[in-house]
Amino acid sequence: MIKVARKRRKGKLKKVWLILGLFILLIMLSIGTYFFMLTAPEKEKNLVTFTVSPGMSKLEIVDNLKSAGLIRSKTATLIYLSLLKNNNVQAASYEVSRDMNVKEIVEKLVSGDAIKKLKDTV
Repeated sequence: MIKVARKRRKGKLKKVWLILGLFILLIMLSIGTYFFMLTAPEKEKNLVTFTVSPGMSKLEIVDNLKSAGLIRSKTATLIYLSLLKNNNVQAASYEVSRDMNVKEIVEKLVSGDAIKKLKDTV
């Protein structure tokens, strides 16, 4: 009787460790994927003029960044923007490159480092 109970406990403990290990692996893969999605989409420096119009929402800006091939993931970029304290994008035309990562692009859009300023803040 005691041996049977020990075997059951051992079997349950193995299942718990297996589930815990899979959960940790899933979290690590998710974090790795998130950071990969923040990297530059290309290695070559192709300059692009990107314009943020007055009144554009952050979602519209991120959609346009994705359409222009400047970011890998809209979701990862929106998460990154939401985590920033100062995420007020300046309405302007910017010169950005496809070898810039999300952090560099967002810093440029927030700082207002533009080639042509427009009148509003998004």
